Amino acid sequence: MKISLLLLAFLRYGCTDVSSRQGSKSYCKTMLRESNPVSFWTGIDCNKKLAFRHMKPHQLGGNKSYDVGRSNTTVMFVNGLLSSMDGTKCNALQRYCYNNDVSFLCFDYRGHGQSSGHFIDCTMHDWVKDASDMLDYIGQESNVILIGSSLGAWISLVLAMQRPDEITAVIGIGSAIDFTSDTYNTKLTDQQRKMWENPVQTSSTSNAFEILSSPYLDNAYPFTRELYQSGNDYLICQDNQLSKIAHRDLRCPVRFLHGDEDDVIPYTKIYDAADALQSKHSGTDIAIKLIKGGDHRLSNADDISSLLDTLNEFL
Repeated sequence: MKISLLLLAFLRYGCTDVSSRQGSKSYCKTMLRESNPVSFWTGIDCNKKLAFRHMKPHQLGGNKSYDVGRSNTTVMFVNGLLSSMDGTKCNALQRYCYNNDVSFLCFDYRGHGQSSGHFIDCTMHDWVKDASDMLDYIGQESNVILIGSSLGAWISLVLAMQRPDEITAVIGIGSAIDFTSDTYNTKLTDQQRKMWENPVQTSSTSNAFEILSSPYLDNAYPFTRELYQSGNDYLICQDNQLSKIAHRDLRCPVRFLHGDEDDVIPYTKIYDAADALQSKHSGTDIAIKLIKGGDHRLSNADDISSLLDTLNEFL
């Protein structure tokens, strides 16, 4: 009976604009989740377990027809730091993709959400590899649009440089490009940085860390030396000879959505980042949409509408 009511609500109302219909929005969200239960990717070595959801436009059945051409496109959402695939933007994208005949995949990094691992043990190497594993799961037969939030925008750009033939476009939301380096330079004191740079003066803990906070996180989090050091391999906008992707090409179009009231990543930084990318990748289609009154999350109704308009540019 429960599934029948959910299916009826879904087929009657759809999932594009249901906020004004009492109860129907929650029905749609539940219908999508129950039809797309969490799966787990173990990888070749079976030492990790990544939680993910993968929705294809025709899999809910019913009488809905779908555009075969669009079904060859997959939107992959890449979360921000300490976020999960149950967030507002992720759910909105899943509903939109269903209604527009586009496959959708979201996942949790290791140390996040329902995936295995502990946050304090994870590095940028782990999270980039997790996102890359999800691309492997999608397969090369699909054109992939990456939508990254905060940290996820940085990882999305890294993937676009590592695997240019598979990525159609990158959309960054409140993009935290090179965040590990920025955090190290702005959040740690001179004394803390000196201790990290001099192992003799550091405690016996193999992975030293500092506890940091964010206005968008419920709890403080450990920012580790290994996370910082691993980030140096993926620096995009800074001149760093350690970066493993500095020489890679960025071929796909990039769109940055950024709030002019973002108090985590000031909007001036995204203009600096776009300039740095443009100087290194001349000819690449890069554009910024500055959202008036927008914060770091960009999760309210108007923000989501701007995100969906941007996504539709590439569908």
